[in-house]
Amino acid sequence: MNRQKWLVLAVTLLLVMGLSSCKKKSATGITMLPNNPQLLVSIDLQKVTALPWYDKMVQGDPVKIGDKVLFTDYQDFIKKTGIDPKKDAYSLNLGVYGDLNSPGMVGIFHVRYRRDKLLELLTANGIAYGEEKYGSRTIYDVDSAKTVADGKKEKLYFVFQSPEIIVFGMRDQVVRALDVIDNKAVNALQGDRVKLMLPTVNQKAMAWLLVPEIPAEAKKQGAAGGMMDVDFSKAEAVLGYVDFNGEVVKGEFKLLSKDQAGNEKIASLINMFKGFGAMAGDKEPELVQLINAITVTASADGVILNVSLPQDLIEKLAAKAKKKVMEKVAAEPAVTEPVAEESSEENTED
Repeated sequence: MNRQKWLVLAVTLLLVMGLSSCKKKSATGITMLPNNPQLLVSIDLQKVTALPWYDKMVQGDPVKIGDKVLFTDYQDFIKKTGIDPKKDAYSLNLGVYGDLNSPGMVGIFHVRYRRDKLLELLTANGIAYGEEKYGSRTIYDVDSAKTVADGKKEKLYFVFQSPEIIVFGMRDQVVRALDVIDNKAVNALQGDRVKLMLPTVNQKAMAWLLVPEIPAEAKKQGAAGGMMDVDFSKAEAVLGYVDFNGEVVKGEFKLLSKDQAGNEKIASLINMFKGFGAMAGDKEPELVQLINAITVTASADGVILNVSLPQDLIEKLAAKAKKKVMEKVAAEPAVTEPVAEESSEENTED
C-alpha cells in the first residue's frame, strides 16, 4: 500500500547519500545509535563523493512518480529540498535490531538542512502525514505503509533532531535513539561485543559494516542436508569494508569462524554460486566481470571474500542500477487525494 511514498523517500535519501560531499566529517552518528545492534553500517559521504564518477552520477533524467516529476534535475533537487549535497551531507550510520524475522532499523543522517524546506517537500508530496510528540520533539509518521504477508504494516518515522541531524527508521528504534541522545540509554559503542569487535573493523574506509555477534537462529540455518549443508554453529561475527584507492574499489568481508572444515565448505559453496553466475555469459557481461573480480578463501579462522572493481565496471554497474531504480519509481502511480485521506485516517489510529 502506498509503495510510491516509500520510493519517493528512498530516492530523496539516495540522491543525498549517493551524490553528497562535505568539508567536515562527523563522528557522532554511531554514538547516537542504540545498544545491542545486530548490524552496524557506516558510510563516509565525503569519500563517496570523491569518487571519479561522481559528476556522471549527478547528471541524469528527471525523477518521476508516475506522471509527476519530483525533481527535474540536480539543481531542482537542491531548490526543493534546501540541501546542497556537495556542501551539506556528512555521514550516514545505520543500526539493525531485533531478530531475523522482524528486524527494526534506525538511521542517523548527518546533514545540514532547512527544516521548513524539507518538511514542505514531504508534506506536498503526501509523504509526511501524522505526527506525535515525544518529549519536546515531533515524530513524523511517514505514510509509507507496506502490506506484508500477515497483513501487518511497516512504517517509517523521522525526527528533525537538530539542524544537522535527522533520525529515521522504525518507531521503536527511533525512540530508542532519542533516548540515547538524551543520555537516558547507552549507545551502540558500549556493548561488550561491539567493544570487542569494532577495533578490528577498517573504520577509515568509505563504508564499513559489522555484525558483532551471529544470532543463534542464524547459526542453525543451513545445517544438515541439501545444497546448503554447511555448519554455521561456530560462526562468531561478520565484518567488512569498501574503499577506493584511486584506481579500483576494493572490498573485504570476513566471516569469523574457528572451523576450518566448515569454512572450506562455505568457500566452496560461494565459488559454486560464482560458477552459476558466470553462465550468464553474453547476456550479462558486467555480471560476469563482477563475479570474476571476487575471490574467496578459507582458513582456520574464517572465510574472506575480497573484491576489486575497476572504475569502468563500477560506472557500468552504477548506471544500470540507477536506470532500474528510476524505471521502478516512474512506474508507480502518482499519489491521489483519496489515498492521502485514507492514510491520514489510519495514522490517527496508530
